[in-house]
Amino acid sequence: MNSLSTLAPTGCPAWAKLAAHAEAWRAARLSELFAGDPRRGAQFVARAPGLELDYSRQRIGALGLRLLEQLAAERGFADWRRALYSGAAINASENRAVRHTALRARDAAPAEVKQVLARMRELAQGLGGIRRIVHLGTGGSDLGTRLVVDALGDKAALEVRFAANIDPLDLARALQGAEPQSTLVVAVSKSFTTAETLANARTAKAWLGGRGRLYAVTANEAAARAFGAAQVLPMWDWVGGRFSVWSAAGFSALAALGWQAFDELLAARVTGRMVVDFSLR
Repeated sequence: MNSLSTLAPTGCPAWAKLAAHAEAWRAARLSELFAGDPRRGAQFVARAPGLELDYSRQRIGALGLRLLEQLAAERGFADWRRALYSGAAINASENRAVRHTALRARDAAPAEVKQVLARMRELAQGLGGIRRIVHLGTGGSDLGTRLVVDALGDKAALEVRFAANIDPLDLARALQGAEPQSTLVVAVSKSFTTAETLANARTAKAWLGGRGRLYAVTANEAAARAFGAAQVLPMWDWVGGRFSVWSAAGFSALAALGWQAFDELLAARVTGRMVVDFSLR
């Protein structure tokens, strides 16, 4: 970590060159740029599965791209990328690794990731009699899974409802119409101390009355077991909340949509396409 560059971008030699280059291009007309380069619309585009970023209508040319590459090199981009993928503690504020990419590494994933994914599949396949999943979590423990279920819910074999607010009405709506014996409650909290999640989990546990099932996804297995969770799936501290849907925090989505659909999500097999046009306004 100490060998990685922390030089501010503005302190790099390439920054001054970029500033001068941008000033020289300030008066450039897009019509003239396209007229002078018929392939501009195809060359100044970045593509990834399901995503296309079109920046051809920005005042930038080949030299500008080379200067941006030079800036990245001077900032140590390649070293930072290697550190991220190797599991170095590049999260300096918390002294943690940032290894969420391992969750989608497929055959190259660490053994612990493969083991948890296999456990998720096993638990999902053993949910006979369950008709509704009530997912309890907040922030990253809620939003990603909620988005996936909302986007693909028409393919869901099980109904999933979410409660993130400590307002009792939120949980009441999630439980409305359900029967304890056919309901699975999944409490997701990395620390298992999140006030909103635990408050809802206590209410849901009382509502289940021992007739349904209560699972937990957390890094604090001891607390989850003491709470009464029948099954506990691990959530590692190296997974940031915004990426947690790829981990066991996405169990509700896997259970509802099927492991094959969740597997395709991890593999990024996107069938649609989003186009982002960075035209000058």
